Amino acid sequence: GVASNGAVHPLLDRERPRVAGRVQTKGRGEHFDQCAAHTGLQCIQSSTAFIDQDLKGADGCFQCWPRSHLEHPRMTKDIWRGRSDWVPLTDEELMSLEERGLSAKKVPVSA
Repeated sequence: GVASNGAVHPLLDRERPRVAGRVQTKGRGEHFDQCAAHTGLQCIQSSTAFIDQDLKGADGCFQCWPRSHLEHPRMTKDIWRGRSDWVPLTDEELMSLEERGLSAKKVPVSA
């Protein structure tokens, strides 16, 4: 993807992400920033924008899944990846969130 200023995001031209050894066709690196052992909202994510972001996301616009923290215990309790504070999600797990009515939300910010 190309941003409005012509810059190319370095990850968009690479091989698709792998989770649990399998290439993901839906996901673009979605993950939980909290291990299964932590309950409630224990870990906080932040980012700093050095350039303006747009909703098209070609410039790395921040994305979250509102209310996904409610699914966190169910999705991380019995998986090996759940031991880490960085839990990448599979395509199947993303579809599970969608089946429960959740969807990704991009949050553009100005630098």
